[in-house]
Amino acid sequence: MSRPFFAAALAIALLAPVPAAPGQDEMVGPLTRDALLERHPDWQTVAAAYQPKPDSVDKLRALAREVRVEIYLGTWCSDSKAHVSAYFKVLEMADTPLIQSACVGVPEDKA
Repeated sequence: MSRPFFAAALAIALLAPVPAAPGQDEMVGPLTRDALLERHPDWQTVAAAYQPKPDSVDKLRALAREVRVEIYLGTWCSDSKAHVSAYFKVLEMADTPLIQSACVGVPEDKA
């Protein structure tokens, strides 16, 4: 899968506005994985339950060049919770420095 297509598909999936429970803690702007999981530990539970296909993880481990992934997410969004959590699990399993990620939280009122 080409990088532009992958990034576009990920952005579309993550920006679909599916509101979470009212009053959930919203994070906006540049985010780190650790900060996100510290403030929203339930995302770690989702990541732990996700089981990616081993051959997909192997393909990521075999990357020959650096890939940068920009993720725009809503901490208020159930789709972001599901897909970004799964992405974190895949990154953890692939364990390659060639995949660089940047996360940016978007406010619910701008979705």
